[in-house]
Amino acid sequence: MCGRYIGPDAAQFPDGTRKEVVEVKEVLVRRMAQEAGVSKQAADAALRAFIGGVKQELARGNRVALAGFGSFVVRKTSPRVGRNPKTGKTIHIPAGRRPVFRPCRALKDAVGRKK
Repeated sequence: MCGRYIGPDAAQFPDGTRKEVVEVKEVLVRRMAQEAGVSKQAADAALRAFIGGVKQELARGNRVALAGFGSFVVRKTSPRVGRNPKTGKTIHIPAGRRPVFRPCRALKDAVGRKK
């Protein structure tokens, strides 16, 4: 769903909860601009630069750590056998590298707190 607009509709989740689904980047840029006292364009440029830097470092196989937030790492995946859901035919999935985000303890605690 990278960059795709979902809209502020309430979504039904499997556990029965309903949550607001919004376009995260737009909200984040607006919040960054307000907090830093800069224009939305400057905040958007800063966010794009950050995302580009993380992509470059992960492409090189490096870990990107943000104190108090978490780490972006590259995880290697093993080759495996999968199944085409449409035809049911067995397919071979090659080994690869996948980006992964690991939240730090402080972020896990902040999200896990009950209101």
